[in-house]
Amino acid sequence: MAPRATYVPQVPVLFTDSVRQKISLGRPYSIQEVQRAAEQSMLAGDLAQLEHGLDTAVGTGGILLSGGQVQRCAAARALVLRPMRLCVDNLSSAVNVMTERAMWMRSSPTAYSP
Repeated sequence: MAPRATYVPQVPVLFTDSVRQKISLGRPYSIQEVQRAAEQSMLAGDLAQLEHGLDTAVGTGGILLSGGQVQRCAAARALVLRPMRLCVDNLSSAVNVMTERAMWMRSSPTAYSP
């Protein structure tokens, strides 16, 4: 059963590992579930540009990713759980307006209205 709620902080913490591990937190999610979460969080386009895609190392504290990529990785980590409720603290502070709108539309079509 999916968790009732998940939380994404304004300043997410990423430990050294791959993007895939940051999204799945070591849980046995399928590649399709991880990719779906990456698409919903608008991270998939960035992953396509990275040499190792989901297997790209994030570096200590996520230093090898931009601020927006770190936030979207944290969003994907929450979305892979398929929560009933998603609580975020200024999730879009490091992403542009178009990316923010698309992220909300993909994660829940009724959660954002222009």
